[in-house]
Amino acid sequence: MKKIWLLLVVAFSSLLSGCGLYVPQLVDVPLIEEKHDLRVDLGMLPNINNLGGQLSASYGLTEHIAIQGHYALAKNSSTAQGAVGWFKKFDKSVLEVYAGYGYGRGYNDVRPFENDICGVPDFYHAAFAQVDYGWNNLSNSHIDLAFALKSGVVIGDVTYPVFEDPDWFQVESQEVRFLMQPTAMVRFGWEHFKFNIK
Repeated sequence: MKKIWLLLVVAFSSLLSGCGLYVPQLVDVPLIEEKHDLRVDLGMLPNINNLGGQLSASYGLTEHIAIQGHYALAKNSSTAQGAVGWFKKFDKSVLEVYAGYGYGRGYNDVRPFENDICGVPDFYHAAFAQVDYGWNNLSNSHIDLAFALKSGVVIGDVTYPVFEDPDWFQVESQEVRFLMQPTAMVRFGWEHFKFNIK
């Protein structure tokens, strides 16, 4: 039975690999609880080949409406996005639903494998919706835990290399891709200053 599960995981993973138009970001999961609630997140991008940093800020405009902004800059990519959302605090948990728009530049190796021919993404646009659910202030305000699902559509211009041509990049096309980015997050530390892992 274990071998069947292993084969299924490998098969599914192979469907997810390939050329990248969109550079995944560490999804901001603020868990806003009330009006004037402000969450700022400063982070490092984990991809060793594309090191960089990011900044996110979220703010509760009213008792149920929040806004958020995100900017990431790395060696080979950059992106910015904004979103407006609705949030609801329950007894011990928070539900958030955001809709937003992003703009950025992707990155990909031209030929990551010997026989692959990948396009080099130029600028892209992304329209997305995101649902977050989690718990703030667990364990005497030292731990926050949350899960998020960001999904949408990415539209971008991609330049494909022509290796027989000395100028290389000549074939351009516009591509549409669906985006599905699940995230799990844990924040730990103090009441007003926490580290997080996503």
